Amino acid sequence: MEFPVGTDIKSGDYAENMSAKENALQYVKDFIEESLNWYQSHRSAKKFWSKGLRFGTIMFMSAGTLISLLPTALIENVHRLALERSLPGIFVALAGLCMTLDKAYGHTSGWKRYVETFMLLQREKDELHFLRCEKGSTMPEDQFIAECKAIMLRVRGIISKEVVSWANELSFQQRLQDANRQGGIDSSSQPRVQSVS
Repeated sequence: MEFPVGTDIKSGDYAENMSAKENALQYVKDFIEESLNWYQSHRSAKKFWSKGLRFGTIMFMSAGTLISLLPTALIENVHRLALERSLPGIFVALAGLCMTLDKAYGHTSGWKRYVETFMLLQREKDELHFLRCEKGSTMPEDQFIAECKAIMLRVRGIISKEVVSWANELSFQQRLQDANRQGGIDSSSQPRVQSVS
């Protein structure tokens, strides 16, 4: 997984022809835009698999339940009867497989994280826009740069929090896989990755 924190904006890109205010504003704006684009492009795959696997779970579970309710009097052939009796279990197993795949690869949880992070970043983008509109021309330069810096630190904090959540989930999935290989699942203690911020 690539992280949006890899966004590379060189601090000297805007320094030559811009004031310090414009330089700070452009730096933060570009970083937020690139982060928003990253989450926008990566969340669509998570959404596709999340919806598909959850839909499959519902359909297989419903099919297994409905088949088990069919009256056996409608089935004439003995071999068909054996197949009909095993079909509910097969469909329930397929529903469980869909749920397991969703959990194992973190499609639904990842989609949720990406949407939440995208919305928080969008809020910071709006905050930056209104800072420029309302106070950009009247606020002293050092105070304006301090405001831009505060927004930038909040943006990096939002991204850092999402990455830590992803790392915690990945560590937990790895522990479950290791436990499965050893013959027993111990999911009582979920590992935590501590944020350094």
